Formats: sequence, structure tokens, C-alpha cells
Amino acid sequence: MKNLFLLILCIFTFSSCSNDGEIFTSTSVSNESVDSKPVLKTMEFSYKGKFYSSEYYEEGDSVIILDYETQITYNKLGKNENKLVVVSDDNQITYFDNESEYLEFEKSKPQLRATDSRIYMRVVVRLYKNYDSFLTPTTSMLIELTYNFPRISSSDTTKDVDLALYPDLRVYGHNDNISLAKVSLTIGNMTPSCNYRGQAALHMWEHINYGGENISNYASTAWTDGQYGPMKPGEEKSISTDFKVKAYRKYNGDGFNDIISSLKIVLTYTNMNEATTREPTSGGRTNTENENSTSSETSRPTNSRG
Repeated sequence: MKNLFLLILCIFTFSSCSNDGEIFTSTSVSNESVDSKPVLKTMEFSYKGKFYSSEYYEEGDSVIILDYETQITYNKLGKNENKLVVVSDDNQITYFDNESEYLEFEKSKPQLRATDSRIYMRVVVRLYKNYDSFLTPTTSMLIELTYNFPRISSSDTTKDVDLALYPDLRVYGHNDNISLAKVSLTIGNMTPSCNYRGQAALHMWEHINYGGENISNYASTAWTDGQYGPMKPGEEKSISTDFKVKAYRKYNGDGFNDIISSLKIVLTYTNMNEATTREPTSGGRTNTENENSTSSETSRPTNSRG
């Protein structure tokens, strides 16, 4: 009887060990199926007159660059607190050691002639980090976009155009560090038969890929012949609005300061010759003006597009 009891106990123990092994093996297979290769993307930028290109992938808040030379340069730029990244049309990225270097570079660029009669709207977005109201802020990211009117039909009434989409600011080194934003809108060479009011909108989300809560800033302007007279070739009208990101809070009470991770820039143009037009929108979480968003407008256009 004792031997029979020991035999049953051994069989039970062996069966339990066997089942434990099967569970462990199944868990291992499941973990392997969850693990996936990182999604490779391509980054391209210019610095000191040299062009860099490499595949990369994101890991948390970090960007892992595969090309060694590009990685060394990117990491060097990451340590420069005064650097300026400039993003122009077609998402061309150029890094400068500081804003002064960029301004010197701009002086060397050829300016458009005052006789250039192309109709256009130009949007400039400046992003600042570590903003302090007692100090003059330094731009750390500059986005310049121009929308030329050959793409616009004189029969259009009101239309929204996605000028630029930035679903992930990590690659620009600007994830979770924006505290002030400035949006500028310039219109040029409007004519009585093709005269549009423009509104530039900067939409900012707390997470990548436009996730989480968001806030927005707007700049709107138009040319009025009755006030200024007909627009001459090369003339412009501009408006700029400052937006204190750190002054706004999410619905749970947390601030938006240093959490912005993705952006959209949208241009809305409205035919001034139509009877019904869309009213311009102000900045913030709602459509009302507030003390945290200020604007300044040039009352008379300039004679160049510089």
C-alpha cells in the first residue's frame, strides 16, 4: 500500500512539472511574437554647408541614428542649447549654431525684386523653449512656408490648406520643450480681382501623431483697398501673434508647458469679394481673445519680401 502511494505521488509530481514547462514555453513564444523590429525612417538635414542623411528609429524619447557620421553631428547639435533649426518648404531642415548665424545667412540670400507680381501668403512660425517673460526669448525652431497663388483659383470662396504636418517633434530635437510660440502671416501682391484674407493656424498636441489634448494660435490679416489703396508689386501686409504655451492648462489642471510633441500648420484663405466670409479665429482653447495671446500688425506694407 505504501509503495502504491509513492507511485501515485511520483506520477502527480511529474505531471505538474510537465504542465509548468508547457506554460513557460507558451509564454516565451507569446513574448517573441509581441517583440517587433523598429520602424525605420529617414532623416535629412544640412549643417555648415554639408548635407546629412540616415535611417533612424525612435526609442522612447530618443532618436537612434544608424549612420555614424550623421549620429555624431546630430548628437553634437543636441548638446548646443543655442542652436536653431530652420524648416522651410518641402520640409528642408537646416541647423545653425545660433540665431545670429542664421540672420547672417539670410543677408547673403538674394532678395525678390519689388517688381515681382506673384500673389502669395507666407507663414512663419517661431518656437521658443525656456521662455522667461523678463528676458528676450531666443528662437530655437523656425518654420517658413510660402503659399503661392497659382495654386489658388479666383473662384474659390473659403478653403483650408494643410501647409505642414509635424507628427513627431523628436527628430527635430523639440519634443516636450516648447513654452512660447509666435505665428506670423504675410500677404502680398493682392489685386482687386484676386483679393484674399488669410488666417494662419498653429495647432499643437501634447503627444506624437496628434494625440492627447491640443491648443492653437492664429494670425489673420487682409488687404483693404479702401484703407491702403491698391497693392503695388512687392508690397506686403503682415501680422504676428505671440502665444504663451506655458499659460494654458489641460482639462485636468496640468500645464501645456514643455509637453508639445506634434504640430500642424493650416492656412485658411477667404475671398474678400464674396458676400459671406468666415470670421477669423483667435488663439487659445476657445475662440475668445485672452491675455495670453497678443498680436501686432503692420499698418502699412513694405516694398520688399525680405
